[in-house]
Amino acid sequence: MYDSDMLVALGAVGLVFAVIALVIYVLTAIAFWKIFTKAGKPGWHGIIPILNVWDMVDLAWNSTMAWVVIGLDIVGAILSYLQVPVLPSLMTLAGFILMILAYNKLSKAFGHGTGFTVGLVLLNVIFLLILAFENSTYLGRQDGNTPAQDAVDTASPVDEPTDSSNNF
Repeated sequence: MYDSDMLVALGAVGLVFAVIALVIYVLTAIAFWKIFTKAGKPGWHGIIPILNVWDMVDLAWNSTMAWVVIGLDIVGAILSYLQVPVLPSLMTLAGFILMILAYNKLSKAFGHGTGFTVGLVLLNVIFLLILAFENSTYLGRQDGNTPAQDAVDTASPVDEPTDSSNNF
């Protein structure tokens, strides 16, 4: 039914794409490892696919938005598998827009501007490697909070003792 030469050619094309995907993954993992190390997070988080997105969004934005971005991707994939019309595409689009905003916040957290954000969106691996190996330092989130402060801000406040002599 199929020509064996065509099957060999398709297998070779598939192998080439697999090698390219592996090279992109390795380069991205190296870049994330270095970026996370610069920002004070464990570098090995860059190797694990969902964890590296979580940490990247957490460094740039906050942990709530990391949940939103990952949740949109997971729910969108499930709905796509269930063949629900339109909604998975909208969720993917929303996730993509949130990732653009996260890349913008990441570039600002390392002292770069909007042009660098465009590079992160269009030439992701290259600009992640630039961010990883250039001499910029992690300035922290531009909202003024660090990832450690987020945990403190969300914790329940401690009651301060009051001085009863100042009551009127």
